[in-house]
Amino acid sequence: MEAHFDRRGFVGALLVLPFGTFLLQCSSEKYGDNPAAAPQRSGTQTIYTSNEVNEHFHTYTMQDSVLTAGAAVDTFTTSSGGHSHPLQISAAQLQSVASGQTVKVTTQSAEGHTHIFTLVKVA
Repeated sequence: MEAHFDRRGFVGALLVLPFGTFLLQCSSEKYGDNPAAAPQRSGTQTIYTSNEVNEHFHTYTMQDSVLTAGAAVDTFTTSSGGHSHPLQISAAQLQSVASGQTVKVTTQSAEGHTHIFTLVKVA
């Protein structure tokens, strides 16, 4: 019997990153609070993808310097589905990510919904 996996039928994948393990799980009910894609490095920044809500997701790009600056972040996600979301990350949350912990941050509501970003330190 041949196994067939599509994006919605994906049960789980384990991606090993240099600074730990990032678990991405999905189900037929969307992604829950799990990201639609694993974080990706691009030069001196990390691109995070939110969970999928209402058939779309958003991204947020964090410069490496943000983790060491010690200041809160007050920004917006990328636009998707015709809108973006305000995103606030506290200094304490950034310190937790910098120390290797996983932090989930919920956006502010836009178009009647929120998204969740899972922040991890990626080398």
